[in-house]
Amino acid sequence: MKLQSPLGLVLAGGASHGAWQAGMIEGLVREGLIFDDVFGFSIGSLNGAGYCLQKLDILIDIWRNIEDSRILRFQPRLFPFSMYSNAALAEVVTHGGSEDEAMNSCRSRFTIVSTDKNDQRHCYARFTPQGKEGWDGPIARHMMASCAIPMVFPPVKIDVRGRTRHLVDGGVWVSENISFEAVAHCEDIIVLVMTHPEDLGRKAGFGYVKRREQRVREGLWDYMDSGVRTLANLPKKPRIFKVYPSSRLDYSLLAFKNKFCTPAVDQGIADASAFLKDPSEFLIKC
Repeated sequence: MKLQSPLGLVLAGGASHGAWQAGMIEGLVREGLIFDDVFGFSIGSLNGAGYCLQKLDILIDIWRNIEDSRILRFQPRLFPFSMYSNAALAEVVTHGGSEDEAMNSCRSRFTIVSTDKNDQRHCYARFTPQGKEGWDGPIARHMMASCAIPMVFPPVKIDVRGRTRHLVDGGVWVSENISFEAVAHCEDIIVLVMTHPEDLGRKAGFGYVKRREQRVREGLWDYMDSGVRTLANLPKKPRIFKVYPSSRLDYSLLAFKNKFCTPAVDQGIADASAFLKDPSEFLIKC
């Protein structure tokens, strides 16, 4: 089965499990795939930017040496409550360069999703090559907002079309379901989710953190399915491939450690080759 253009890429969140996703993108690019549209939220927005802004080599290096970035920097706040500073996120997104540099290097249409919990709606920021079809900057701030996990990182304030919004992680469930319509015109769409089927219904073990992470893993699977359904109702349905790791990512979502993330990158690269040998295994019947 050969993948058809225009080709879309949808990238789920998953915190430190994004190492696998980055490896998967690297592997697909090595095999010659070119994406016309990229759509991402949470860590998927950072990985998507790595591809769209032609910084994939830097992205992979960051994941292989993730401890150098010190992602979790303890700096608690009460209003609104959060445990860590988003300074590390601010440093990571600077690799995209200035706004003009990002615009000039952008090679595909790119949508970043964040969430405004105040009005229970998602914010879709759109970026296109050289800004010819729109540029909802600042792109760095939108990436930071999309990664702002509630209670972990503080919200990010952005002026959106003349209105100040306080945005958080694009993977947060709100009354408005997420929509993948930004990639609806693609012939084929690859959806990369870090949840493995073995995660579904798995016993979480003891402790709040383990139970919370189990809910997040299962929630991300369902969240992506809700987005896929927005494409299934179209008159002309794209082919959708929902791809997940070949084996469960057996480490914490907040374990930004080299000993976990480096092997996850390698697993993603290997999984990309395996996927392209038989994409039909991951084809969703809409």
